Order: sequence, then C-alpha cells, then structure tokens
Amino acid sequence: MGFWRATVLAICLGVSVYLNRTSFALDADIQIIAVLISIVMLLTCLISMLAAQQSITRASRKTGIVIGWVITLVLAFETLGAVINFQLRAEVAESIESTTFASVTYDPEGLFVLDGLIGADTTSSLQNLIALLGAMPLVVNSGGGSLEAASDMAKLVRDHDQTVIIATECSSACVLVAIAIANLLALPESKFGFHQGSIFGDNQSDMARFWAQSANETLMLALERGGIPESILAVARQTPPQEMHYVSAKQMKALGIVKSIVE
Repeated sequence: MGFWRATVLAICLGVSVYLNRTSFALDADIQIIAVLISIVMLLTCLISMLAAQQSITRASRKTGIVIGWVITLVLAFETLGAVINFQLRAEVAESIESTTFASVTYDPEGLFVLDGLIGADTTSSLQNLIALLGAMPLVVNSGGGSLEAASDMAKLVRDHDQTVIIATECSSACVLVAIAIANLLALPESKFGFHQGSIFGDNQSDMARFWAQSANETLMLALERGGIPESILAVARQTPPQEMHYVSAKQMKALGIVKSIVE
C-alpha cells in the first residue's frame, strides 16, 4: 500500500475521530454535517482499500493492506458511533442553546461583575471589557456552567492577574475561575460548591454516562491541580450533579485557598 493511500486513510480516521469527539457542543445542522462527513470518510477509505486490494504484488504490500483494513475497521466503528450518538449530541447542543449564560458587566465603582452561569459569552464579554477598560477586580456570584468556558475564563483571569471576589456563591465549574489566581477574596457569608461534573441535558444513555464520567474526571483533575485538597474532592466525588456540597469562605481561608475575607 502506497504512502499517499496510507496518508488518505490516516487523514480520514483523524477527521472522523475529531468530529466524533468534539461535535456534541455544536448546533443540530452542524451535527448532521459532521455525521455526513464521517460517512464520506468511511466510503473514501473503503474505495481506496478496494482499489489497493487489486494491486497486491509483494508480501510487504500485503502487510500494508492488512494495516489499511484495520484502520478502515476502526473508522467504521467511529462512524457507527457518530450515527448512534447523533441524538445524544443533538440533545446536549439543544440544552446548551436553551441555557441562559451570564455576561460580565461593568460597575462604575471600578468592578467587573459576573452574576449567573458561565458560558462562552461570559468569557468573551470579560475579554471585551478587559480590552476596553483594562483588568479590574471581578466580583463573582455563579452556580457553575460550562466546564470548557470556565476553564477559558480561568486562563483569562490568570493571564491578567485579576483579583476575584466571591460575593455570594461560586459553585461547580465556577470554582475553576476562583482558584485561577492567588488573590482570591470572599465575603463572610459567601460559599463554594462542589459536586460531580456532568454534561448538559437529561439523557441517561450509556454514552451520556460515559461523557458525564469524562467531564467529572476533567473537573476533579482541574480542581486538584488548582489546590483543592483531597478532603473536599473526596466528598465532591460522592455528591451527585443535582446536589451540592458547600464549603464556607472561612473554611476555604483556613485551607489557604481564599487569601482574605472582606468584612
């Protein structure tokens, strides 16, 4: 099997795997396009392998053919998975689209304010404010939101060395933003919420549970790297997504995570 044929197979498999792993957050129309592309990739590989099958002349080429068919078989499973999970992907995308995410706003007192769930628009609004006004302290009250968006927002806060002030609550994915910097402040009555990571939507299929488990592992690893102690993580792993384990600001200060309590 020639170099270019092997390259085509590798590209087809790579594209299909990428679409099958990342397209669940896209809208329904792009979901359909992603599935159709996976099918086209599979057909391309099948046609290529059938053509290669007709040109076997040496044992070394036979080995290449076997490898090519293995790649095609893996691609077939990826495409089948994309088709089977289309409904789940569409449900997740619809749930994300129907969720209201907050935008970061500017307070004339010289503060940025986040009040609500964190999504892609939240991060972009903060980025726009920083570009316009510079990095100001960020006051946060959030029950969580998108893990990906919160991770992006945490990086933005870290890169600009912003002060973060927890006003009332910072739970779930929001905690990633809070622990992104050392200068974390909190009001006496504020609290931090921890639970298992999950995906948007109510689908209870095996694949939905697999994605939820993956999201949970990602969240727990990020919290651990951010300095959240095992004593809290152990409880968080046992707390279902629909529930919340709260830790007070004073407890977080005692753990060295909150720098100071603002009276």
